[in-house]
Amino acid sequence: MKISKNLRYTKTHEWVQDLGGGRVRIGLTDYAQQELGDIVFVNLPEQGDEISAGKRLADVESVKAVSDVFSPVKGKVTANNVTLLVEPAAINADAYNV
Repeated sequence: MKISKNLRYTKTHEWVQDLGGGRVRIGLTDYAQQELGDIVFVNLPEQGDEISAGKRLADVESVKAVSDVFSPVKGKVTANNVTLLVEPAAINADAYNV
């Protein structure tokens, strides 16, 4: 299991990276992707959606289950990782650099 020192982590296995200028990047931890197994689908919020800390942000579907992803911060979605829409298993390959 990998742990990156430049990220902050939640108890529900999400990470957040401060990009500066009030922008952050959010993802699943390496532990979460290992526990989920092969990820086959990712449902992301729309650009412009308002998100709230502690509330459902997205969900991921694996061969084992569907799991919610919770937002660690409050804000507005400014961009999505479109790679995940066509290649959800990229999370399994490297949860921190997708």
